Amino acid sequence: MEFAGLQNGANAIGREPAKISHEIIISPQIHPDQSISMAPISESLRYIIEEIFVIYNDGRLILDCARQGCTIEDADLMSGMLIAIQGFLQDGLKRGGRLDSIRYGDNLVLISNGEYVNVAVVLYGQPDDELKELLEDAIRKIEGTYAGIIENWNGDLSVLAGIYGFIAPILERTAHLNRNDIGGTPITKEVSLLSAIDFYRGYVRLKVAAVNSTDELLADTSIEVEYNPNMLRLERIDPGLMKLRGDRASLGNIKPGERTTIAFFFDPQICQETFIDGSLTYFDHKGIRHRVDMKRRQADVVCPIFFTKENANTAMLRRLIHEKLNLSDLRTFRYPKAISPMEILVLGKLAIGSNNIQMVREYVVKGPPYEAEVWYYGETKVKGFQIVIRLSVVEERQILEFFVASTAMEPITGLIADFRRELDRVLKEKYTGEGHIEFDRDEKLKSALERRPLLIDRVGEGEIEAGEVT
Repeated sequence: MEFAGLQNGANAIGREPAKISHEIIISPQIHPDQSISMAPISESLRYIIEEIFVIYNDGRLILDCARQGCTIEDADLMSGMLIAIQGFLQDGLKRGGRLDSIRYGDNLVLISNGEYVNVAVVLYGQPDDELKELLEDAIRKIEGTYAGIIENWNGDLSVLAGIYGFIAPILERTAHLNRNDIGGTPITKEVSLLSAIDFYRGYVRLKVAAVNSTDELLADTSIEVEYNPNMLRLERIDPGLMKLRGDRASLGNIKPGERTTIAFFFDPQICQETFIDGSLTYFDHKGIRHRVDMKRRQADVVCPIFFTKENANTAMLRRLIHEKLNLSDLRTFRYPKAISPMEILVLGKLAIGSNNIQMVREYVVKGPPYEAEVWYYGETKVKGFQIVIRLSVVEERQILEFFVASTAMEPITGLIADFRRELDRVLKEKYTGEGHIEFDRDEKLKSALERRPLLIDRVGEGEIEAGEVT
């Protein structure tokens, strides 16, 4: 019987620097065997390049180069242009093909696709075939230079820093030109609602950009999302300063030529395919109300099927969580005093189950206060993701903790959703006492738990006597 889940047991042109986080200015880093050959620059270029994005095939941003310079951003970048590109790439993959250009206001976004990397060029004017060839050549060199790394990139930006060397020369081709040199380009005067979906820290994140390409102010704008509440629960929005009432977020006024971005974070309730719809409403200068619908977005929350072929040990777990599995998330549950910490540990283990996932080690400090960690290891059957799971009980805070680490957010998100469902089922079947377990949304508590010393490390350092650990 297979173990299916946890069963039983960029910033665009006109950037706003205050919104950028984790910025790292980088300089060209070129491989010793790497040479960049550029075709002669035409004297009659009909375009200028304003920005270049390098994006991994799952939508993660690798590099953002603008005319002001190149930066590496973290995956939480909220850019209208990046949201447009990510949504465009997702649409192309769902259609079974690749799309090569989109219009974004008065800019054209030209996209060149590789097997693992996509390069999107934001330009003003009309591109020529020479530019398309340069983009294709850059992708070939990137994927060739980083062969062995790019195929299973774990999100570590430092290992790909040399990509700058392939992108900067393309941007420099038109660095001496400005829009006046190119001439006018018809501007699309419309209001649009762009969107893209990704997985972030165990949540389904819907990123939305409201773009005002008209000459008029959009007043009292708001975005409302529609979804199945049995499958998704709206947890929060970002930026948090925006007002959220029910499923509607207020954006305020959007001036001509401006764009406003927002992210909706959904906590998956079960592993299943579902859809999210949305709409932008606003009032024009005459007080007339308008509505713009968002393209329907699909969210696939998949609980991985495990096929664990490798026996794990404590040393292997330490290496994985400290060196290799760079993505992780946890959920905390507050249990009532009527349940002993030993009982809640048993209930948590029943919710995880045991089919095709290996329980590696259980650590228990009897206390008081009682503390326990149960470590699991598994490999997914389809994509071979390595996954480490930690189930913890911290009596001092009356917390049951479920932690998952891997190299991708998709299996992490699915496992967290499935554990919550299975925990509810186990409690209904096994626990008849007073009180109930509540999901704790305290971010400060979550941060404190993430920083605390783990029993698995304390055992290795000899802080816990052998008699205290089982």
